[in-house]
Amino acid sequence: MTLALALCAAPLSAQNFNLDFGEPANQPPATYAAAAGPGYWNSIRAENGHDYPLRDLAGNATGVHVFTSGSAAPITSTDPSVTGDDALLMNDGTITYDSSFGSNFYVEGLAPGTYDLIVYAWRPDVPAQMAETFVDYTIGLYDTGGAWPGGHVQGITYARFTVTVFGNGEIGVHSGLAGSADPAIGAVCNGMQLRRIEEQTPFCFGDGSGSACPCGNSGAPGHGCENSSSTGGALLTSSGTTIPDELVLAATGEKPTALTIFLQGTASVAAVPYGDGLRCVSGSLRRLFVRNASGGAVSVPQGVDPSITARSSQLGDPIPVGATRFYMTYYRDPDASFCPGPSGGTFNASNCLSVHW
Repeated sequence: MTLALALCAAPLSAQNFNLDFGEPANQPPATYAAAAGPGYWNSIRAENGHDYPLRDLAGNATGVHVFTSGSAAPITSTDPSVTGDDALLMNDGTITYDSSFGSNFYVEGLAPGTYDLIVYAWRPDVPAQMAETFVDYTIGLYDTGGAWPGGHVQGITYARFTVTVFGNGEIGVHSGLAGSADPAIGAVCNGMQLRRIEEQTPFCFGDGSGSACPCGNSGAPGHGCENSSSTGGALLTSSGTTIPDELVLAATGEKPTALTIFLQGTASVAAVPYGDGLRCVSGSLRRLFVRNASGGAVSVPQGVDPSITARSSQLGDPIPVGATRFYMTYYRDPDASFCPGPSGGTFNASNCLSVHW
């Protein structure tokens, strides 16, 4: 039971892929999201000893390719409870009957970094048959299978991993028969979705490691410049994926109830004085969200807020896949005596963050 996936270097704009294993006639449309997001689906018949070029989510050729070996054969089955585009992905795949050696996929051309990897492993006509999936050097050994739940559910139709691709550009993914599975029935791998997520990099610190803060008011390591509440300065961080857009920006260390503006720019510049802090965000600027902090902390989006990409589009700056945007907060600090002089003011700023979408 083996399924290996090796990843090496390529342009960063091509680090996101949808793969559908099985017959080309069953390829899902690009509008189909499955569990990770829409985009072009590469149809991979997964015949033993074949090499397939991959296209990115926009359907562009990338130079990335996948070599397949070890699988018994492609398989097409029918589960009447699975319909529409879900059926195009899940009612076919590549099958293995060997409890010790399964299907192998070798993908070359990806850059080192952190990836969100989804592996669909579900036997359509015998859904109770369990598959087992794990990734080399990655935490997790997951069984998948069970009655179709009406949509994709982790642990039933797919296993999900956060995978680190090291400098050699290689990882290994293994999927095949679970310990309780019947080799006579076999285990099916239906497809994969791969998204690069390590694209969120902090910069422009007001901690004294780079440009000096306006009044020598250096903050804590990695933070923005110190403020009048002596919190160590505001710290802007991010969490979540960019594809699909589940990114959350969070600022801490601000004044307790500070009015806060989340600023987005299309370029970065060398640090310039900005109120009591520094600014490195430039280009076409958008005020994405305006919120009040609570206990010096504030995050967006929240509740019914649109996602960051949706909000950016609303403001006239649609963000294409592969683009980079730059973020910071600036927030009210009304103590004008804290940082007097021509560079000072009644507001301060966090560190900055670059995000590759």
